[in-house]
Amino acid sequence: MRILLVEDDRLIATPLIEALNDQHYVVDHTIDGLKGWGLAESFSYDLILLDVLLPHLDGISFCQRLRSQGNQTLILLLTAQDTTTKKVQGLDAGADDYVVKPFDLQELLARIRALLRRGGSTLPPLLTWGNLNLDPSTCEVTCESQQLRLTPKEYSLLELLLRNPQRVYSSSALIDHLWSLETPPAEETIRSHVKGLRHKLKTAGVAGDPIETVYGIGYRLRKAERLKPQTADRKGLPKSSAAQVEAEVDEIWRDIRDQLNQRAIAIEQASLALQNNQLGPVLRLSAEQNAHKLSGSLGMFGSEQGSRLAQKIETLLTSDVQPSQIHTFCQLVQALRQEVQILNAKQPPELLADDDVLDAQPSFSNAAASSIVRNFAELCVANRAQSLQDLDESLALAKQEARSFSLAILNLESPQQTLDHQHSQIKNQVIHHCGELLRTRFRATDVIDYWGDETFVIGMGNTSHSIATKRMTDVLKVLHEQALISASSHSFEVAFSAGIAGYPQDGADLQALYRSATQALEQAKAEGSD
Repeated sequence: MRILLVEDDRLIATPLIEALNDQHYVVDHTIDGLKGWGLAESFSYDLILLDVLLPHLDGISFCQRLRSQGNQTLILLLTAQDTTTKKVQGLDAGADDYVVKPFDLQELLARIRALLRRGGSTLPPLLTWGNLNLDPSTCEVTCESQQLRLTPKEYSLLELLLRNPQRVYSSSALIDHLWSLETPPAEETIRSHVKGLRHKLKTAGVAGDPIETVYGIGYRLRKAERLKPQTADRKGLPKSSAAQVEAEVDEIWRDIRDQLNQRAIAIEQASLALQNNQLGPVLRLSAEQNAHKLSGSLGMFGSEQGSRLAQKIETLLTSDVQPSQIHTFCQLVQALRQEVQILNAKQPPELLADDDVLDAQPSFSNAAASSIVRNFAELCVANRAQSLQDLDESLALAKQEARSFSLAILNLESPQQTLDHQHSQIKNQVIHHCGELLRTRFRATDVIDYWGDETFVIGMGNTSHSIATKRMTDVLKVLHEQALISASSHSFEVAFSAGIAGYPQDGADLQALYRSATQALEQAKAEGSD
């Protein structure tokens, strides 16, 4: 459950936050009434702990304003003013309860539990699912009387699903409910917690998997009556569904190969037009975009050579192919086609049978088998449409309001020997680490996306080139200083470089800004600096 604490006395707030966290509550804290009001408007809370005497907006006015807008979130007032008049004033303003300072911490926690039970009176004191039991009053989870040792986040995730059995929670909704604003995780972290919880429940002997993955949406509590014993083969898949999964994998792999071929054809068309001196801007831009996509997707499917060829083709197209480069360009395109043909003859990648992918889909009905492979295809076939749209909208807003806009490209390069299969997991950990760091260092309104090929793109609205440069410099400094260590404690060497372009001085549209940022990135690499 999520609690908003609006308290300006840190001597009270600090131990209170620790006690609430120990009880598996997620706490957002602010010392300012107006900031607290902004949080209450922006996020959904189960309870608001509210001091009466606050800067900029006092607790009584806070209550009155919240109730006047129809918001019925539970409110517990905290104050040192122990008078009947103040109590009546607070309750009349809409508070649900009133605690006087100094208060006993354990009593306050009991009052909070009582309020939360009142707010959800239909909820049973003991949450159950099959032979699994969760007691909110003691924060204990048991299976057949044996206690399970869960992390705080695993406990909170399980409690949330048990309390709301009909609701489907997306990754972003889980982040909103289970993490404070100061520590928002990447979506990959959600998946890790779900996987860890599933493993512990299975090991403890819970009859079935309580967590159901709803493809494309999120997670929810599985209905216990749906559980049926299944006979699994040696890979863990029910025998009745193994053939279905294999058929679905073949179908998805055919779709992927078709997309790779279409992208290669678009580049070949540009090559032919170039030889005939008929390469127009539309066809050239299409070839450039498809080369960029191939540089990421080919590497994902095991063709590092194809990825490097696509990068070289993209570079030539970005800088406009000169007459002296036409022959080289055509040779690169021909070599790229050969790499795509080699990939066409291969079987579906081994990644499709990866334990993490299968773990993400616990239900192996025919529909769920389709979800497994389609979800994988969705992850592996790069799709930047949404981030491009977000970048365009941010740039358009900057133009409309006559403000600045900056586009940054962050690239990480690792030694060639670390790009083999043995180090692929370490590389993914580094990429995830970078993504999480970027999300903590930039604003929520900034556009941050991973475009494959170890490249992140960051769009910063209302940000000048100089400010954007400072932000990226700070990020690079942190990345360089932090030791990126694999699970096996082996250091992973990686170099970081960035390029930045600003509107309006470096370009008036997204394509021009991307080119300028790319050129700045290449210059930084050539100079051996960031």
